[in-house]
Amino acid sequence: MRVAVVGGGVSGLTAAHELLATSGGGVHVTLYEQEESLGGRSRTVAVDDGAAGCVKLDLGFMGFSQVTYPHMVEWLEGLGVEMERSDMSFSVSKQPDGSGGYEWGNGYGISSLLAQKANILKTSFWRMLREIFKFKNDALT
Repeated sequence: MRVAVVGGGVSGLTAAHELLATSGGGVHVTLYEQEESLGGRSRTVAVDDGAAGCVKLDLGFMGFSQVTYPHMVEWLEGLGVEMERSDMSFSVSKQPDGSGGYEWGNGYGISSLLAQKANILKTSFWRMLREIFKFKNDALT
């Protein structure tokens, strides 16, 4: 049997790998990708930092967990891919024309919440925080 897999991102690569691994040699897979390299948004880039030489940075893939991606974790473990624990965070920076803007981050402690100290006096900042908590509560109910 001949199978075409369109897209060389993580899903396309996974599909091609699983087809080949489970077919017992009865499948010929052709992978089509429009970019020059495979991996979709995920890739490793080498950057010369000047002092230590070449540093490899993994780009594209933000993160995953056992809870949100159990099948992916199982698949990566089966391939022998090393995984590292990491902290996740989220931040917002808004600089509308003429208003000065505001910043917010959910890092660690009050210092990340008030990344811009002037926000403590802005009602728009407190309204934004109220909306974030309202959204969270609505999503969890």
